[in-house]
Amino acid sequence: MKWFSRLSIGIFLVLLAVTPLSGQEFQDFYADFFEYLDLLESRNVGLTSFPLLNIPLGGAREAIGTAYTALSENSGFIEANPAASSLLQNTEFSVFHNNLIADVSLESIAYTIRLDRLGLGIAGKFLHVPFTRYDSRGAQLASKTFSENIIILNASYLLFPSFYFSGLGIGANVKLAYRSIPEELYTTVPLVVSGSQDGLGIMADIGFQGHFNLLKFYSSREKNFSFGAVIQNLGPPVNGDPLPTQFSGGLAYRPLRFLVFSGDIILPINLLSPQDSESLGLAVGMGISFTDFLTLRAGLLLRGGNPRISTGFEITLPWTSLFVNYTLDRTTTLGAVDRFSIQVTLDLGDRGRSRIREQVDALYLEALQAFAESNYPRVIELCEQALSLDPSFTPARKTLETARESFELDKALEKIRLGEEATGQSESSDPPDSREEETQ
Repeated sequence: MKWFSRLSIGIFLVLLAVTPLSGQEFQDFYADFFEYLDLLESRNVGLTSFPLLNIPLGGAREAIGTAYTALSENSGFIEANPAASSLLQNTEFSVFHNNLIADVSLESIAYTIRLDRLGLGIAGKFLHVPFTRYDSRGAQLASKTFSENIIILNASYLLFPSFYFSGLGIGANVKLAYRSIPEELYTTVPLVVSGSQDGLGIMADIGFQGHFNLLKFYSSREKNFSFGAVIQNLGPPVNGDPLPTQFSGGLAYRPLRFLVFSGDIILPINLLSPQDSESLGLAVGMGISFTDFLTLRAGLLLRGGNPRISTGFEITLPWTSLFVNYTLDRTTTLGAVDRFSIQVTLDLGDRGRSRIREQVDALYLEALQAFAESNYPRVIELCEQALSLDPSFTPARKTLETARESFELDKALEKIRLGEEATGQSESSDPPDSREEETQ
């Protein structure tokens, strides 16, 4: 494993170091390459409001090409699939910084918590765009800031959990978005419609997610295959423009403990004019864990005529994780420090779930030992204790049923044995005279 990780990192660094193209040459090559592959269909792009909704927070979701509908491993899930909060193990608090173009950046914050089967979360996204307007002579007329801000409230619930199936999480987000455009930036521009350009939108996301085992080549309690689907940004138009509503469906597969693949299909939906919907999108990604504390991710997003290649790494430390990503697309400028994103996540614990799991495991192992000794009353007692702590622990439930059946069978056999002994004793206790009379 060590040689594999060193080789992979070495190849990655060499490719970055030997790139002979300048910034503009690289952008031209990048665009020509994807056009040659006929992957840049760009029908009806830019017809929706609040573009901030299509910019990922950062973190693992951006690194893996936004193919996160089925994966959703940390608090960055909150935009990808609202159902994931009921499946996350730990309470998390995260801050994000996404450096987009020049001095344009996105700041975000998220907090998620799981209360048994109930998941809750809250997040905020804040985009600020400094903008200066000049007249025909180059004189500065106005210098203001355009901004978009979104608040997200999340709730989800876990249905049908068991030992072999994580359960089906269903969830929803409610989003409140506000756009602010200072009047000085548009009042003297002749092509802009008169009136305020500010906007207020309310929308919702609805999704589901589940995990189970399929073609698993390693031993672990964690499930290795997951699926999910979500419809995002359902809501009324803002100032006559539709929201970027879309449906996403995804799968994620971890064949080995250190390797994961994921993929999403994205179907944009223009609710005002379905025939003007954007083209179908595709996102794929993978992650490789070189050690317990270092994970490398990479992904590709094909959507809107602007293919996006992203890569990033995660460093996991006790109580915290650090995510750093870099993204290449047609807006990336190689000569400037942009398209980097960073996420810092604080692990606030699992509210005692791991401790309960350890207690359940200990009780179940003791029950198996008692079962081997045919001590069925003790097996029943231990399994009932385990299920009182975790009703979804299927092995204990099955062992309890078997122990009860075995105990009832033992009692029935004991009654038969005692009945035969009683009959034998009764026959042997008859008086000799009566036996002689019967013989005669």
